[in-house]
Formats: sequence, C-alpha cells, structure tokens
Amino acid sequence: MSSRHTLLHIAQVALKAVKGDIVVKKSLSDLHYLQYCHQHCYLIAIGKAAECMSLGAVSQLGNAIKAGLIISKKGHFDSRLLNDKRFQCIEANHPVPDLASLEAGTKLLHFIQTLPENAHCLFLISGGTSSLVEDLHPRLSNPLPNLH
Repeated sequence: MSSRHTLLHIAQVALKAVKGDIVVKKSLSDLHYLQYCHQHCYLIAIGKAAECMSLGAVSQLGNAIKAGLIISKKGHFDSRLLNDKRFQCIEANHPVPDLASLEAGTKLLHFIQTLPENAHCLFLISGGTSSLVEDLHPRLSNPLPNLH
C-alpha cells in the first residue's frame, strides 16, 4: 500500500470513529444508559450533528425514547427521523441566526417546560447550536430588522 493510500485509510478510519451516531451509540452503551431511563426518556438534540447524534441514540435506546426535539441546520434531516412521530424536527439557520432560530428557541423552551415532572432527558449538543437556537431578552424587539 502506498503512503497516499495509507494516509487516506487512516483519515477514513478517523472520520468514522468520530461520527455522531457511532460516538453516541457507543457512549450510551458504555454508560449502560438504559438503566437510567426507567422505561422512558426524552431526547433533545441541537447542532449541525443533531440528526446524526439522534440516530445513534435511537439505535441504542430504541423505544425507550418517548419523544424528542431535534434542531439542526436546514437540509440536515434524515427521513428516518422526519417520519418518526416521536420527534419534532426543526430546521434553523446557520451560521447566521434568523427568525427560524428564534422560533427554535421558543419551541425548545416550550418542550422543556412541558416535560413531565422528574422526566429523564438526554441532551445531545454539537457545534452550531449558538446560531440554531436563540432566545432574546423580552425587552428586545425586532432583532432582525431585515426579516419580517
């Protein structure tokens, strides 16, 4: 194998090792996470890797996930999540926040506020979250004057 092929192989193995679905699935397995769920848990995933991380959680936890809110960059959702009635998938803007980012923030707060008392919630957060989910101080208005 040439040096070039060896380097490409190493790069491919490294990229696979840090894929959100693989890392989350392995982490949840290593932590024996199902024992903490007490039959049901809730999922909140935010960031550019939210979709991938959520698929890893679903793969490991299956039906133990009762419901979830997943917020990611536009165009980043897999049909397996979009078609799963347990999940609300929200697309927001990255790298510049927009009105969708503000709406995502409102939906996130609502989701958290409506969780059952003593609910077990798994948070998966990746890069991009600060743009995808925004919540402004109530005294601020029209934060994005170019968008109506």
